[in-house]
Amino acid sequence: MRSQGSLFADLLESGEEQRGTAALPLPDRQGAESPLPPGAEPRKTDELRPHPAMVQCNLLPTAVQLEPLHKAGMRVFELPLLICHDGTIIDGYKRWMIARDLGHPTLLCTVLDKSEEDALRLILENARSRSYLNPFCRFALALTLVEPLAAQARENRVLGGRKKQLAKLPKDQKIDVRKEAARLAGSGERNAGKVRLVLERGIDRLKTMAREGTISIDAAAKLAEMSGEQQRYELEVRQSRRDQKRRIQALSTTGRDTAMLLIKRLMPLLEKAMKVEELAKFRPLVEPLIEALRGELHVAARG
Repeated sequence: MRSQGSLFADLLESGEEQRGTAALPLPDRQGAESPLPPGAEPRKTDELRPHPAMVQCNLLPTAVQLEPLHKAGMRVFELPLLICHDGTIIDGYKRWMIARDLGHPTLLCTVLDKSEEDALRLILENARSRSYLNPFCRFALALTLVEPLAAQARENRVLGGRKKQLAKLPKDQKIDVRKEAARLAGSGERNAGKVRLVLERGIDRLKTMAREGTISIDAAAKLAEMSGEQQRYELEVRQSRRDQKRRIQALSTTGRDTAMLLIKRLMPLLEKAMKVEELAKFRPLVEPLIEALRGELHVAARG
């Protein structure tokens, strides 16, 4: 069976014409067969909500990420969202946000009987399998899930030491935060501590860059060890270097195009000059020059 992610990708890539903007179909009142997909039901858009961890980690889709789906029109709403009974969204954040933007009243939803914790585990599972969140974002989500469980385990151990006379206490389960976060995020254990460091000590701009993937986890963690002022300075330096590199690349492209134009104009002139009797004595010099220019033209065209 194909995943929701692959089905949705096919839906967006099929390229059919946009359909009308009517509300989603509801079951026929006279008992006719429902046009809704099996297991789906309509839910009011304003009754749905993002998972608290997605809000806490600032991982809701941006306007840039929503733009391709806006262009797809109403077809994006044909695939049901995946939600919990209380309206917490597991899968379909972009569709939900677009529906809010368009004032779309209802959305098709597949409802699962999941707790908030189980919903977050499903979000992480989807993010790993479909790679729509980078490792930093997945670790940020995983830590919001694992660290409270580890704190509860520590509390259980304390209770177990103080109240040994009680017959049955909650079973103590030691949780390795790094290992469990790495398992949920689908990345190396060492990154768990680095992501936590960035989240705790990084300035807002550094965390935004890490979420966007414009800086690696390792580089972000090294900057997070610095003071806020040093982080701002280092990020300005990095930005300046990137801007300079872009300018150099632009100049290189412009210079290559200019060289190609000059070579194309110069070669015919040299070939004509070789036919003039007064310049014939320079033939041994001009011929190697023409060959060299042809070589440069070939390299420039390939570059």
